[in-house]
Amino acid sequence: MNIRRRAASLLLIPALLLLLFPALVTPSAGAETVARVDVQGFLPPSGGETPPQVTVSPSARYTLAKAEWYVATGTHRLMTEGEAFKAGETYYLRVELETQPGYTFTTYIEDMESITLSGSSEYVDMSFTKLASSGRMVLYSTDLVCREQEIITAVDITGFTPPAAGFHPRYGAQDPGSHYVKVQNWRVSGTDASMDAYASEFRQGEKYYVRYRLTAEYGYRFPEFADYCESIAVNGDPSLVNASRCRVESGGKVLVVYTADVPAAAPRIITDVALSGFVQPWVGEYPWYGLRMTVSPDAPYTVRNQSWFNVTDDADLGASYYEEGKLYSARVKLEPEYGCAFPEDLSALQVTLNGGTEFLNAGALRLEGKDLLVFSRDLPARAHPWSFDPEEGITVGPVPEGTAAVAAGYSTWGRLLQVRVFRGPEPAPVRFTEEAYRVRVFLIDAVTGAPLCTPDDYWIW
Repeated sequence: MNIRRRAASLLLIPALLLLLFPALVTPSAGAETVARVDVQGFLPPSGGETPPQVTVSPSARYTLAKAEWYVATGTHRLMTEGEAFKAGETYYLRVELETQPGYTFTTYIEDMESITLSGSSEYVDMSFTKLASSGRMVLYSTDLVCREQEIITAVDITGFTPPAAGFHPRYGAQDPGSHYVKVQNWRVSGTDASMDAYASEFRQGEKYYVRYRLTAEYGYRFPEFADYCESIAVNGDPSLVNASRCRVESGGKVLVVYTADVPAAAPRIITDVALSGFVQPWVGEYPWYGLRMTVSPDAPYTVRNQSWFNVTDDADLGASYYEEGKLYSARVKLEPEYGCAFPEDLSALQVTLNGGTEFLNAGALRLEGKDLLVFSRDLPARAHPWSFDPEEGITVGPVPEGTAAVAAGYSTWGRLLQVRVFRGPEPAPVRFTEEAYRVRVFLIDAVTGAPLCTPDDYWIW
């Protein structure tokens, strides 16, 4: 008798019990029904591969009790531990699932909403898959003919960054669509010692190389290296590969690639720094509002962090707000991009805030490791360019150059009635064509429209 059919016939015994003695196998009262099952990690057989480990989701209401691969060709035997699939042979997977306490499968297999392997029902053999009891299921895959592994015909390793003196080693991401997993490490030329990704730094003039270990994904392998060495490149350039050291291991599952020795170059010196978006603090504002200094996207440095300092009280501003009569200074830390550096002599560096030096404290520039610290001058917090009088209403102005004041009028129920924009040095009263019960006033950048301070709300009674 077909072993699978014999196993399936044994599963009929609990089904007969269900018909003859339903009280014995009826799910306990209050048990929640599990109607969807998915076994994850399933992959069809591939020649030379060992069976992949299957699992169920940790959040599933059932557990994986057993998973076994069988050879369906000839004697229908259970595969031994570590045995690999053979191309041309036929195999199937048998899985036993058990529900968690307080849960049960449906009474009949036909009532299950879905039974899948790796999210698909394509390989599930429903003619053999059965419910052995209310809390146990035996799932079978279809008979699957093992196919040959696919050959990876070319390798182009991406993400290689030449060494830069004074910087830590950089490692590229996985190569998209490559069908292999890349493990990489930098080494000093003439040695096999790996460099630490965080503690090691390249030294100018010394040479380095990268060792890549590529492990083919399930169902793929590399060809013999003798037929393959001309098909390997790094960043699209075969000359970056030291072909004499490359090799294929583990029956074609692993390819070891070495780059050529590359000297660490001196970093490119940054001569200009331009920060934009600087806003003098406003009375009553908090430091995280309005401090949004940015740099050009193509600048060879980035803003690492920025903050305000209370000069008057000699303390970090923290979560406090700006107070009238006190002085404040902004601090920005800039980090150079890989392969770039700020000059040791900062007098050779040109720094601007908002295109000029009006707000810059040039004498306070300093290096902190590789980073550059930029400080603004000590500046007083400004009062908002509007005032409110219960009888006269709101007056806006003078409005600082490069900005615009916006006043929005709302009805009693919050409907926006009208928006007025004020520019220039002359004060002007806020008037609307319809009577407003609430007015919101705020300042924006006249070019970008970005808000420069939090809005003030006034209720007009």
